[in-house]
Amino acid sequence: MTRRLVLPFLFLATAAFAQAPLNVDALIQGADRYDGKVVVVRGTIEQFRQRKSRAGNDYVTAVIKGQKSTANVYVRGKMDPEPKKGDRVEVMGIFRKEKKLQGFSVKNEIDAGVDRKDDTTKNFGMKILKDGKS
Repeated sequence: MTRRLVLPFLFLATAAFAQAPLNVDALIQGADRYDGKVVVVRGTIEQFRQRKSRAGNDYVTAVIKGQKSTANVYVRGKMDPEPKKGDRVEVMGIFRKEKKLQGFSVKNEIDAGVDRKDDTTKNFGMKILKDGKS
């Protein structure tokens, strides 16, 4: 009986995460709708930087663009190979219309660097698309 209840739940949970990728312009136009939600977004690298925190942890910051809009991206760890300006990428993470940090805020950010121990975030991150497709 328990198995009958679990299978429909797993199907619905999988379907919720199997959404079609958005482009950057659609994400920014629907910022209120997507705020705090898991998104999959495709765009073109405008800026990319590998960094190291004061604590010695690697992380990535990037700006991806659409036709009219840009979005910021944060990912924990390193990317190898690094995307270059003009590369098409796909990012999966939590979108925040505004993220307040100590002394400043970041607008329109996809946080693809949340705790990867949680099964719901294991696919979070950024990948380079080959020939514009995954």
